Order: sequence, then structure tokens, then C-alpha cells
Amino acid sequence: MIFLGERDDREALCLAKRAMRDPRIKLVVYHLAPKEYNIDLECIRDNEVLEGIKKPEYGLESVSYRRVTVNDGPETFNILHDIVNEHGFFIVGRRHDFSLNFMSASADNGTHLGPPLK
Repeated sequence: MIFLGERDDREALCLAKRAMRDPRIKLVVYHLAPKEYNIDLECIRDNEVLEGIKKPEYGLESVSYRRVTVNDGPETFNILHDIVNEHGFFIVGRRHDFSLNFMSASADNGTHLGPPLK
């Protein structure tokens, strides 16, 4: 799972945790977080829901958490590119704030994460 934060990713995480009831499924949560961020209500809520992944609850032993600190869109893209072949599928929330620095693309290298969904 790619966890970028906010409400849709928290909901996607709940869905991923439900899938964990199947013992054949192993969940890796990649928490892509900017190096610099403001602690607001969304950030607090994200951290609360991630606590259950960092310290797995009963029945979630096949979960691993990896926090990845990123600076900008191209760095985020490179992380995603590096992990794409390591997993069978990805779960990610639907809506994200693409105005955030770690989500925005750079005109220098032509890479992007795709248009935001509306």
C-alpha cells in the first residue's frame, strides 16, 4: 500500500487491513512523507491510524511498515518506480493534494505521477 496521507488513504488502509484476514496476504505499507510538513489535524489522524501498522495488532503479524521521506515529485516517482515490481498489486487512496511539494512534478525531468482525480 502507498500511504500519502489524508482521509482517502486512511480508508484505503482500513480496506487493506481487512484483506489481511487472508493468511496468504502480506501487507507492506509505504508511508511516503515529505521531509518538511506542518502538523495539522490530518497529520495527527494519519499518525493515529498508522500506529496500528507500526505496532501490529493481534492478527496483523504479516504487516510491515516503511516510512520513506521524500523531497519532491521526481523523488516520489523514483521511489514508486523502484518498488513497482516487488508487489502483486497496490492499494492507494483516490484523492490527494497534488499541490504538495513531494507530489508535484518537475519540468526538468518530464516525470509525473499523473493527473489528480476529481
